[in-house]
Amino acid sequence: MPPPNRRRPPPGPPKRPPPHPKAQNPPEHKVAGKNACRALWRARPDDVRRVYVTEAQVAHFGDVLKECARRRIAYHVKTDADLDQIAETVHHDGVLFIARALPAKRPADVVGWASRVRGPAALVMLEHVKNPHNLGAILRVCAHFGVPFLLAAGDTAALSPAALRTAEGGAEHCALIPCGSGLELLETLRALGFVVVATSSHTDISVASELPTRAVVLFGSEGEGLSQRLAERADIAVQIPGSGALESLNVACASSVVLWELWRRRG
Repeated sequence: MPPPNRRRPPPGPPKRPPPHPKAQNPPEHKVAGKNACRALWRARPDDVRRVYVTEAQVAHFGDVLKECARRRIAYHVKTDADLDQIAETVHHDGVLFIARALPAKRPADVVGWASRVRGPAALVMLEHVKNPHNLGAILRVCAHFGVPFLLAAGDTAALSPAALRTAEGGAEHCALIPCGSGLELLETLRALGFVVVATSSHTDISVASELPTRAVVLFGSEGEGLSQRLAERADIAVQIPGSGALESLNVACASSVVLWELWRRRG
């Protein structure tokens, strides 16, 4: 008797290989420069994964290397040329840390903070600021004047080794948060008592006379300034008085003037 005609079941979807163990590790980033690396080590040494130094920096970072040995954190002494390639920049000061990236913050974290904080407070929103050195300098200014979040609207650059180095550790104290166009977040912050402030060379109102105690300060790109749709959302526009020899300051310099004035008013 012939065997019954049994149909084989159709093949299922191909099995995916398990993810590589490294793919499951938290994301890492590169932090270069003496001050930036020192700030990272002070703030969160447990997040440091690897340390690279040149021979010239071994003595300056001897305490860190000793602690790395105790914690079994890998460290390597490299030439300047090797470190140029590893750091992806020649501006590394002879030291580079590979560290676990801080957990990403979202606009909801800003809203939560703004809902809890009482009294004077300041935030900064950048639009289309693409130069990593300007971004890093503004992060440094924000950290110095107690601004916890730097809001990145439009095509504002992401954090990079160049921005982190220029920030000189500021990124450990001020989080960069992408916020799309920024318009929706501005409306939410306005409802929470924040006044939206823009800077302009076409107003007679001085930065020294018209700054609120709860403010979101807008700064635009180096070449074009704020877009019209974002500038129109400002409640007030102020100027930074000067000699008139130039129309305006660099965006990082302007941020330091405005945030100093806000800090002064907070006492």
